[in-house]
Amino acid sequence: MPLYLLAVLIISIVVFALEPHIHVSSVTLARDYLKWFLFHGGTINDFEETRRVIAGVDWSLKYEWMFYSSLPIIALGMRIAGGWWLAALAAGSIALFVFPLHTGSFTSVYAVLFSVGGVAAFGLHASPSLQGHKLVTSPIASILALAAIAVALLEADTMGAVQVIGVSVFFWIVVFGNDLFGLLKTLPAILLGEISYSLYLLHGAVLYCVFSI
Repeated sequence: MPLYLLAVLIISIVVFALEPHIHVSSVTLARDYLKWFLFHGGTINDFEETRRVIAGVDWSLKYEWMFYSSLPIIALGMRIAGGWWLAALAAGSIALFVFPLHTGSFTSVYAVLFSVGGVAAFGLHASPSLQGHKLVTSPIASILALAAIAVALLEADTMGAVQVIGVSVFFWIVVFGNDLFGLLKTLPAILLGEISYSLYLLHGAVLYCVFSI
């Protein structure tokens, strides 16, 4: 969240540097910023390229915050129904993936990815011995993980079943302890992991300033 606020500040500096005059009412300007603080982006001061300043990558944050906001409901369901509640959530997310719902800027297809993470978390909690198990850390598992992510990256249908399955298999194998022949234990890989979110959120601002300004 602090980095996101920095991104909004950078956007504002760019917008008002290129459009120093206020083109909208104070109410509209306040509404523009409210949309950004609610992770819905849009224009600021009627500047059409506002979202392009950060390459539009803010689109994913509303799904993250929907997940964070749902955690109390998930916890309450666990208290009442336990594992059945998790099974219902997983089944529901798969149904919303196969038969997606679209409303405004939201689509339900991404819910399945939170279930992918949930399956990993549940597995690690229920069977800690799976972490680092020789079957997961074997060379065969490494090859399977690399093949899965290659299939996902080469798949043209974004968020299609093939891509989601490929990403999921890769994610599960890595989460359960596979380091891809030691690659993920190297210092560059660890550093890249630390700064990956920063790169994701701010690379667009660098590119925009270099190529557009």
